[in-house]
Amino acid sequence: MKRIILFIYVALCCISLNAQELRFGVLGGYNHCAPSAYNGKSGFHVGVKGELLLEKPKGLYVDFGVNFSSQKWEQASYSYNGNLTGTTITQRFAPAYLQVPVSLGYKFSLDEDVKLLVNAGPYINFGLCGKSEVSKEIDGKNQTVSNTKDFYGADGFERFDYGIGARIGVELFDHVQITGGYDCGFKNTSKKMNFDNKNRNWTLSAAYVF
Repeated sequence: MKRIILFIYVALCCISLNAQELRFGVLGGYNHCAPSAYNGKSGFHVGVKGELLLEKPKGLYVDFGVNFSSQKWEQASYSYNGNLTGTTITQRFAPAYLQVPVSLGYKFSLDEDVKLLVNAGPYINFGLCGKSEVSKEIDGKNQTVSNTKDFYGADGFERFDYGIGARIGVELFDHVQITGGYDCGFKNTSKKMNFDNKNRNWTLSAAYVF
C-alpha cells in the first residue's frame, strides 16, 4: 500500500507540471476522529493549502497542503467485576499530526460566483506530539490513574500514518471554499500494542484562497 500511495503522489506531481495557474491559501476547521478501535471525539485542523489549476476555464486541478491536525479519541468505558466492582475505566488519547494531503479534483460551475468542487487523493501523517490519560470512576468520582506524554514511545502508537482522503464542497466568489470530507487511514497505528486500529477522520473546513 505504501508503494501505491507513493505512486499516486508522483503521478499527481507530474500532472501538476502542466498547471496553468498556481494559488495559495489558508484553511481551518473541525475534526471528528473515530478510529476503528475507539470512540470518536472532537478535534481541529489548521494549515496552508495550494491549488494548481490544470485547465481554463477552471475545472481540473491539484489540491495540496500542510496541516496541523488534532485528532482525539477515547476507548469505550468498561465496568469491571471482581476487585473493581462498580468501577469504570476510561482511556483518552490526544495525538496531533502534521498532515500532507495531495488530491486531484474538479470544479463544476453552478453560477458565475458559485462552483461545486470535489477532490480525492492520498495523504501522509507524521505524529508531532500527543498524550494519553487513564482515569477511573468510582461512585461518581473521577480519579486519574496515569497520564502519559510519551505517546509515540516504544510501547505507544505508530508515529507515521497514511491513507486516502476525499472532499466535496463549494467555492464562492473564486476565493472562499467550504468543504466536508473523510480520511481513511490504511496503517494499523496500534500495532505495537497488538490490536488493530486505523485512523478514521471526518472533517469540516473553511478556506480562503488568494
